[in-house]
Amino acid sequence: MIVRITGGMANQALMYMFGRSLSILRNEPVLYDWRRSTWDFALEPYGIEKTQALPLNLKHMYEEPGFAFDPKALEQPSDTYFQGYWQSWRYLVEPETLRQEWTLKEPLSELVTGIANQLRNESSCFIHVRRGDYIANPITEAFHGTLGMDYYNQAIEHIKERVQNPQFYIFSDDPNYCEQNFSYPVLSKKTLDQHQDLFLMRNCRHGIGANSTFSWLANWLGDRSDRISIAPKKWFTNPDIDTSDLIPSHWTRL
Repeated sequence: MIVRITGGMANQALMYMFGRSLSILRNEPVLYDWRRSTWDFALEPYGIEKTQALPLNLKHMYEEPGFAFDPKALEQPSDTYFQGYWQSWRYLVEPETLRQEWTLKEPLSELVTGIANQLRNESSCFIHVRRGDYIANPITEAFHGTLGMDYYNQAIEHIKERVQNPQFYIFSDDPNYCEQNFSYPVLSKKTLDQHQDLFLMRNCRHGIGANSTFSWLANWLGDRSDRISIAPKKWFTNPDIDTSDLIPSHWTRL
């Protein structure tokens, strides 16, 4: 079995975890075929090497039909090349194993380690604001759309009503916008590294995500019984795209 990896860091992570799930479920090895799009390969910090496993001898090609969970994907024969985003929690078998495996291999700086300890020991909640590539390209913006302050204000109130003395922290690819529109610390200005941002976001006790795989992954990696994970109901601008399997049932959609 070969799984294609492409896209940004969080997309790459989910494609990799889909392959690991196939391997765990089937007790068979899985290879990965890196195909560059706009972004570079970003999984080396997790001990994952960039490889190109060409599907020369495989008999089957399986392409994800949509964003909804597709059980047939897990039933394909061993000589299959898988192509898709696989962004559904239902693909990720043995989630605790996958969470434990998803660790940075190099030691973190004292700054990041200290912030992470603080986040774990208080009622912390990340707020993820995705704007950069969404607004830079008109085609991308038309497909994804950006979330307004109405969503974030509603999500913040939802947390305040359920968490005693919550502490909010902003993570974003547009820190200047966030400093102008939020009154909370923007931690992305201190880390500037997507792997460190993800590490800190998963260590927050709660999370307010954007319509972004990055904050989806942070909430999923940090999931536990007392965590409040919030995601937007409107993930794409096109309401006909089926996102019913995108968000775990115990998360809150606003």
